Amino acid sequence: MGRLDSIERTEQMTILMDFYGELLTDRQRYFMQAYYNENLSLAEIAEQEKITRQAVRDILVRSCALLERYEDKIRFCKRFTEMQTTLNAVEENLFALNDLNQSRFRSKEILDICNKVYEALQKAKGDEE
Repeated sequence: MGRLDSIERTEQMTILMDFYGELLTDRQRYFMQAYYNENLSLAEIAEQEKITRQAVRDILVRSCALLERYEDKIRFCKRFTEMQTTLNAVEENLFALNDLNQSRFRSKEILDICNKVYEALQKAKGDEE
């Protein structure tokens, strides 16, 4: 299947499925999940569905193109990734500030602010415990 077999392509399609999979038809979603998540071959899917390998490939190619068009227009995935990168940078700087406070200032007020910012970061990242 060529470029659809690459690890990067698989990762890309898995991520796009997370964001836009519900916009596909049930049949498209089934084929995408079988191929990309369950790692079934074209032949295995074709046998299960009683269709040709080419038909499976065509559905996958169209579904991938559709997911890519959604991302090109909506950009949820790109924005989410950028937001996660920004939140991780804020968290790293927060840890550095906390370390500096512990080694130099030992300010209860700074520690309280660091804890509040950390809690807000965890909520923003979806890592609430």
